[in-house]
Amino acid sequence: MSDSIDSPIFIVSAPRSGSTLLRLIIDANPNVAIPPPGYLFNMVYPYLYSYGDLTVSANLLALAEDVLQTPTLKKWGLTLDPDAVVAGVKERSFKGVYEFVHRAWMKAQGKIRWGNKSPRNVHFIPDIKALFPDAKIVHLLRDGRDVAIEIAEADFWPHSVWGGAQRWLHCIKAATVFGGDLDADSFLEIKYESLCRDPEPVLRQLCEFINEPFDAGMLSHHTSASTRTWAKNKIHQATAKPITTEFVEAYKHRLNRHDQEALEALMGDALPAAGYPVSGRAQALPYQLATQIEEGDAVSALEKAAYKTWHKSRRSRRRQKGVWRDEDRQTQLWGMV
Repeated sequence: MSDSIDSPIFIVSAPRSGSTLLRLIIDANPNVAIPPPGYLFNMVYPYLYSYGDLTVSANLLALAEDVLQTPTLKKWGLTLDPDAVVAGVKERSFKGVYEFVHRAWMKAQGKIRWGNKSPRNVHFIPDIKALFPDAKIVHLLRDGRDVAIEIAEADFWPHSVWGGAQRWLHCIKAATVFGGDLDADSFLEIKYESLCRDPEPVLRQLCEFINEPFDAGMLSHHTSASTRTWAKNKIHQATAKPITTEFVEAYKHRLNRHDQEALEALMGDALPAAGYPVSGRAQALPYQLATQIEEGDAVSALEKAAYKTWHKSRRSRRRQKGVWRDEDRQTQLWGMV
């Protein structure tokens, strides 16, 4: 039995840091239920002003309706009615609605403690602690060069490795600043690489932090029903595998030396400060090329973004046919394809 069932667990990180893997590992604990990302702090929380006084039932109902209509919560597969949310919240507030939907997921899984995994919540750590003072925040840290590659390969913004590296920098700064304000009972940082290389001691440390007993099933998350369901998602297929070092230090063989040096220059002291080795040969990317890539990432109109995804698939097929090779291009920092 958990001693901290009213202490929610929040997993934060830069995108593509392995947070889905960590979610599924923790979710394999018999006490804890962590749903797919909700991103409610990103999509709803900044606009609370638009709901007025949430002690007014009509206003709280509007908030509940909007939360349940987020594309992220729709993926949870819950059948919740906005009126039922209003009637069931512990308090008439964003916190009340947020907790209600997470507890609904928890109950559907037959668990007794809820958590959340939304990487971008790293920018909302102070808000999370203000709303949930007893929250346990777990920051998953991964080498920014590997993160940048994976962001570029995912079907969401930004499209470039360069832009992915910039995202990592913003997230690491947020974790350092906001996590640094918390005590050791509230904030724990775990390295993805350590988790992959020697998972059991890392998970035992994690379980001690969240005040849950270690369960051997956490080492075989890939056998769980939750993993089998989520691994159907193209960008999360790797979670169907046992914990592996396959994706550790991938940048060493996936990026050429010049691109590695350009990322070192961009990331500056952030890599060694986070404990990641550098070559010492940092070489800044030419200004024109850097701005061209950044402008390319800034194209976000729906039809243009859809075209970019379509064009990416066409490039990939031409590479598979041998029309072009990685050696044919000046840099991979535009993207991995």
